[in-house]
Amino acid sequence: MTQSGTATGEWVPVRLADGSWRYDWQPAEQPPSPDGTSGVWRLVPGAVDGYGSWVWFPAPPPPGAHPAPPMAPGGDLGAPLRSRRTAVAVGLSVVLALVFFLMRDGGSDEPTGTSALPGGQKQSLLLTAATNYTSALVAGKGAEAAAFLDPQVCRANDREEVAELAAFFAKSAPGATVKVTSVDVNGDDGNVTGYEFSAGFPAEVRAVMDQGYTSGGEFAWHLRGEKWYFDAECWRAGR
Repeated sequence: MTQSGTATGEWVPVRLADGSWRYDWQPAEQPPSPDGTSGVWRLVPGAVDGYGSWVWFPAPPPPGAHPAPPMAPGGDLGAPLRSRRTAVAVGLSVVLALVFFLMRDGGSDEPTGTSALPGGQKQSLLLTAATNYTSALVAGKGAEAAAFLDPQVCRANDREEVAELAAFFAKSAPGATVKVTSVDVNGDDGNVTGYEFSAGFPAEVRAVMDQGYTSGGEFAWHLRGEKWYFDAECWRAGR
């Protein structure tokens, strides 16, 4: 599954929906499972300023992992999105933070069960929530966008990163708008599958939005009660 490794971990190539490749860092020494099941923690690289987020992948490995990533000219592996030295340094610090987080919260959140809302209502609520979240982001309203982060999963610095992302959008695409057009709902999990940008929306900014919706896992939204929360960039402990 992997092409390279060290004594402390290895890079795992993951093929994305658009045919490109992402390289996740999987440490050899794994923190505890969030729910007692088999799986691995991986550091998934972010699209803005090199930020990454830790994501739990239940066994077997998620769809998209590929045994043979494309080779760059000269026969070398395509360069990962983050340097290995940076990934290891960030990985070690974040693993320690994860252990502290699990100890502080007793290792898990209270189970939420499955919402009794009908599927059509779940989809309608997610369309509205996702549109409001992305609209706040591109308008540079960081605090408003951060209100959609799951309070049971996300931390203060997750909200700070959302504020930084909102500032990036406001500077790079002033006056732009975005509307979510389709979503996929599976129980209490959901994902944005389509959205429309206003005319003149910069391609490089759209690429950041695309990466944001795909880097956190197949289902980036979670329903608690009757409200959808976005947690693709946050810890998934207790899920």
